[in-house]
Amino acid sequence: MHLINAGKYFSDICIPFAALWYVKYDYNEAFYIWLGVHIFASTYSYIWDIYMDWGLCRTTAEGKYGLRDKINYHPYFYYYAIVSDFILRFFWIVPIW
Repeated sequence: MHLINAGKYFSDICIPFAALWYVKYDYNEAFYIWLGVHIFASTYSYIWDIYMDWGLCRTTAEGKYGLRDKINYHPYFYYYAIVSDFILRFFWIVPIW
């Protein structure tokens, strides 16, 4: 399990190296590699946050769909956290467009 968690951090470390490669050589392929690495790392980190760190998406109990069995706050707080985490993880896309 720790190696899978280390993969999350490794994918995050690969982002600046892909960006440096793109800046240094200015290839179109390097941009797409950087974009792919960034999308992969953001998706990996988002899924890890939601499922492993927060323990969400593990129950189908009524009124708590997509949450965990024991919750401390109102279910809407967790749904807000899921959506805001997704938006903040992928906010780096905005300057590209």
